[in-house]
Amino acid sequence: MDDKFCPNCGAYVRPGTSRCPDCRTKVTAKNALFIPSSFQETKKAKKPPLWLIVLLSIAGMLVLILAVYTLLNRSMAQSAQQPPVTMTEPTPPPAEVQETVPKEETILELYPGGDPAFEDFDWYYNEVLQYGIPDGALMMEPKDLNGPWKYLFRFEVPGEEPASMEQIGYMSISQYGNKIDMSPWPTLFRYANGAVEQEDPEAVGYEPFTGTIDEAGARLSGNGWPLTLSNYYQYQNVQYAIGSLVTTEGYITDVLLVRP
Repeated sequence: MDDKFCPNCGAYVRPGTSRCPDCRTKVTAKNALFIPSSFQETKKAKKPPLWLIVLLSIAGMLVLILAVYTLLNRSMAQSAQQPPVTMTEPTPPPAEVQETVPKEETILELYPGGDPAFEDFDWYYNEVLQYGIPDGALMMEPKDLNGPWKYLFRFEVPGEEPASMEQIGYMSISQYGNKIDMSPWPTLFRYANGAVEQEDPEAVGYEPFTGTIDEAGARLSGNGWPLTLSNYYQYQNVQYAIGSLVTTEGYITDVLLVRP
């Protein structure tokens, strides 16, 4: 029996029906399209034999296995040529060794121009005490006090016959903002009778003087002693500072600084 198709859209029309299932066109024996059954059978593709399908499948599997085997051998050969990678922990940098510098060397580094001497302060006795600060002196700013100095403490000892004793050494001044620190290291002490004695900074035991500074001067305290600096100036390329302190024993002390 021949198959029947719609003359309008070509859809297959089942036997015993008179209308197309898609476009609802009426299909009669006169207008229907027929394809002979013998023609459809000739168009059917012949299936390959089963033995050929099995043979092709086996051949494909062999080719895949050979490709995987080749890739594995090549990867193993490359790995054998490369040296093994050894994971080691990074070596920490060597710790910095900080040498302890003796206090004597530190003092000398503060003022390499030589040890303080009592003659370094003759300007005070011969000039300032008699004539005041010299004309033409350039007044310094508070920030200009930073750095190393030579210092002299001149103690006036109360009594029936006031006598003065003097101590000289190094002074380091540090200023940050309106804060100021002064650290003295004594070297020599001279008594009223002229005898000179070597000072030991450890034995004297000065604490740093700390305080504040502004345009009016510096006000500090150390060892329970109040210390002030009220004049600091430069004259003929030398810098000077003058102040005072009072010890707990009531000694009134002149504070003198000079550099270079």
